[in-house]
Amino acid sequence: MQRAIDTLESNLRVIRLGRSYHEEISYTSLDPAKAATIANAFADAYIEDQLDAKFESTRRASEWLQQRIGELRQQASDAYKAVQDFKSANSIIIGVDGKLASETELDQLGIALAKARADTSQAQAKLDRITRVMEQRSDKANFTIPDPVVTDALSSPVITKLRQQFLEDQNKMTEWSAKYGPNHSAVLNLRTDMATLQQSIWDEVSRIAESYKSEFQIAKSQEEAIDKRMTDVFQKSAATRQSQVRLRELETAASSYRNIYETFLSRFTQSVQQQSFPSTEARVVTDASPPRKPSSPKVGLTLALAAICGLILGAVSGIAREQLNRQIHTRAQLEKLLGTTCLAVLPALSSQKTLVGMRRPTQDSSAFHQINEVSPFSATAEALRYIKVAIDLHPTEGKVIGIVSALPGEGKTTVAAAFAAFVAKTGVRTLLVDADLRNPSMTRSLGYEAAPGLLDMVADGLKFDSLVVADPKFKFDFLPASTQVPFSNSSDVLNSAAVKDMLKKARHDYDYVLVDLPPILPVVDVKAVAHLFDAFVMVVEWGSTSADEILKAVGSSSILSDRLLGAVLNKADEAVMRRHEGYSDRRYTYYTKPHARA
Repeated sequence: MQRAIDTLESNLRVIRLGRSYHEEISYTSLDPAKAATIANAFADAYIEDQLDAKFESTRRASEWLQQRIGELRQQASDAYKAVQDFKSANSIIIGVDGKLASETELDQLGIALAKARADTSQAQAKLDRITRVMEQRSDKANFTIPDPVVTDALSSPVITKLRQQFLEDQNKMTEWSAKYGPNHSAVLNLRTDMATLQQSIWDEVSRIAESYKSEFQIAKSQEEAIDKRMTDVFQKSAATRQSQVRLRELETAASSYRNIYETFLSRFTQSVQQQSFPSTEARVVTDASPPRKPSSPKVGLTLALAAICGLILGAVSGIAREQLNRQIHTRAQLEKLLGTTCLAVLPALSSQKTLVGMRRPTQDSSAFHQINEVSPFSATAEALRYIKVAIDLHPTEGKVIGIVSALPGEGKTTVAAAFAAFVAKTGVRTLLVDADLRNPSMTRSLGYEAAPGLLDMVADGLKFDSLVVADPKFKFDFLPASTQVPFSNSSDVLNSAAVKDMLKKARHDYDYVLVDLPPILPVVDVKAVAHLFDAFVMVVEWGSTSADEILKAVGSSSILSDRLLGAVLNKADEAVMRRHEGYSDRRYTYYTKPHARA
């Protein structure tokens, strides 16, 4: 029996067809009909087993879900009851807009209080004005007509009529005094009438003053009542808000229990339906038929396997070679190596493109002009913007930036000049200094070989301002290295007092001071003057400079390591980088379409 089982198992083969969910069942036998029968029997047995297994799992799940649903229903009910009990115990009333009733009342009381204060202020002003008018009342023998400039007094018909009668009597008194004399009985009677009229006017004004006083007292009382009510409601609202924190917790718990209950109930319904109508996702696509020719040996398969083994061996060899390669090809490699940010990746220009890991000398001036002429929406322009943002966000707000590289030919001079031209276009004050005294390639590429420069300032004591050249094309100020003055020790020149004073003055006069320094490994200049710079940007040539050389360069100076702002991966082959980093072409074509929407 066991031998028959072993034979059956050894001749049975089940394989998956490609990436699909199709399984191919084949059986090897000397009898073609027998092979087809056994293969079909295995397929039918598999489908039947799947149906039985699914029915059993659905039954068990339904039983467990039914028990769990009862528990969740009780928990949801208890949680909802706890919410309602807490609201009742703490007198919490929430409106349809989600605000507490006390908060709504506070809003209404605030509006009412503002109106009451305005009414009180208005009543106070009217009372103060009429009080000052009443204070003008003096000698009764004075027949000057009262003039209370108060709104109610001016509009009072009584005062208006009394004033008119007073003016008429006053005119008569003047006329009769001139005609009959001031002591005539008619004149004296007029004076008596005028005094009576004057007293009546003041009595009317006094009545208006009393009404103003009453209005002020009523407005003041209303204001105090609203203010007191607002204080009481605010205190009650504060206590309610503290209780609301606990209420939110209870509501969240109730909502969670409710959602879990509904999820389990839905799943239970599905389980019951599946149990009532058992089905399986597996089905026989094509029944096995007796083969027309033998299945082995397969000459084509043998040749294919040989080819596959060769491909695998080649792939393993390529992967091993790539793993042993210590050169930098991705941002992640550079950031992991230096422990700092890869600020930007500058793609290789047409004159720079070469095979991975091979150097090809290029003219810095040609590369610089090509970078300077790129589209403002290109990947190169965006990389320069990344460098600018990193410098602007430097925590020490450093202005004096040293551009360095581990080895010559990595493109630091081109990057420094291109970045200086880029930021100068934005209108900021930019100074570019060629401090690579042993190889002043920047001075030569910009065409200032004969101009006095940094060496003249140190050797002859020339003024810094007289040596700076304002480049009319690129809009930045440039301090050449001077190719005409001999020197013996470049590190002493860069570490001189004249250079220190120059950097100090430049830090004050310019927004950006970019210094092209010599390569780190061949000479000691960078290590000697590292303390003069606020930050450093390291340029690394893509696919050329090894990791050991980069680490050795950064480790040569602790100051350089501490002040390293980031690194720029230069002369990158975009196609190879996409293969290494897995970036899609859309990321790069974005820069070439300024009209496209992000």
